[in-house]
Amino acid sequence: MDNREATGNGGQKRLLQIRNAIQQAEWCAGCLPDTLEAILDQSTVRELKRGETLSRVGEHIDQLTLVVHGVLEVSYTAGSGRRHIAGYVTTGDLYNLVPLMDNVPATHDTVAVCDSSTLQLSKSLVTTLIGRDAAFNSAVIVLLSQRSRRVYLSLADSHLLPLRQRLARILLHLVNQFGVPRDDGIHLAMKMAQDQLADYVGCSRPVLNRELKLLEHDRIILIRYSQIIVMDEPLLTSIAMDG
Repeated sequence: MDNREATGNGGQKRLLQIRNAIQQAEWCAGCLPDTLEAILDQSTVRELKRGETLSRVGEHIDQLTLVVHGVLEVSYTAGSGRRHIAGYVTTGDLYNLVPLMDNVPATHDTVAVCDSSTLQLSKSLVTTLIGRDAAFNSAVIVLLSQRSRRVYLSLADSHLLPLRQRLARILLHLVNQFGVPRDDGIHLAMKMAQDQLADYVGCSRPVLNRELKLLEHDRIILIRYSQIIVMDEPLLTSIAMDG
């Protein structure tokens, strides 16, 4: 389906939103103009309502997801019922690269945190772009490498670092993804319930709550309902690096 046709009367505005999401993504830098046009012409739009699932553990993945707008939560739930959030995918990100390329079923559940819009790129399109655009090929390799590195670091953190340091690192990662600088600090644009943050950090909610209150007492962060404001990023960075 041609996305120019799929957008109907609002086609030009919609196409501009999609184009901007792609062009502003780091992986797009250096890619051939033909690559952008191929993505626009040969991908399909998939809209996700808040709470709707993009993919589940064990599903075969035959399309690469490009997030045009919104946030997707990536998680895994063990047989015991314990849940772990692996991270978040947001505007401009490419997702499901690994299961698409190695033909092994998805290892995580992926759910829309808010109403989100995505493009779905077929494996044949991705393979074609990798073969004819060296910059896109390099971008895919870099993305896979970065995500592998994050997985290894996350595993090390969960086994070796104290909770305070793990929490500081995750808060800084969220600042990098969703931070909006304001006069009173850096606001996380995405609201997170403490249950969500606990699943991300890897602890119980009461334990997380105590640690958040300590950071708030030290005026490093401020908590307003489900929103976290980082008031002292340098000190939070120091905790993340040194514990």
